[in-house]
Amino acid sequence: EEVHHAQLMGRSARARGATPPPVEVAAPRRRSLEALAIENATECVVGETWSALLAYWQARHAPDPALRAIYATIADDELRHAELAREVDAWCQAQLRPAARRRVELARRRAVARLARSVRNGPPAALVEEVGMPARAAMQRLFTGARAQLWPA
Repeated sequence: EEVHHAQLMGRSARARGATPPPVEVAAPRRRSLEALAIENATECVVGETWSALLAYWQARHAPDPALRAIYATIADDELRHAELAREVDAWCQAQLRPAARRRVELARRRAVARLARSVRNGPPAALVEEVGMPARAAMQRLFTGARAQLWPA
């Protein structure tokens, strides 16, 4: 699905005169369960959830109906990814020792803190106008709600 998202967005960018950079995917490598749990917590439980929220917003606010349709597809996919991440997180928590669970939770909190810093200023005005990103105040409200409901401290 991530490859499909890149293809959708690449076609959309090229149709608007942009040249998207090539997508680079790192080769899989062996990792410990704790490392996988940390990546899942930060990139998926936090990152995929945030991506889903933004894509749902853009599916309603993008100025172009074709973009709204693309974002609706991506939003549904990202929501499924986030739901899977929560299931993986619960399984990992049951497998890990207490010290490892604490490190996973610390990594999750750091990911939420990084996200908080990134939304502080909001996106550039061009992204709000051209692709329907939430403006600064709306993005901060969206993040505040997500943090309270999905990633409580």
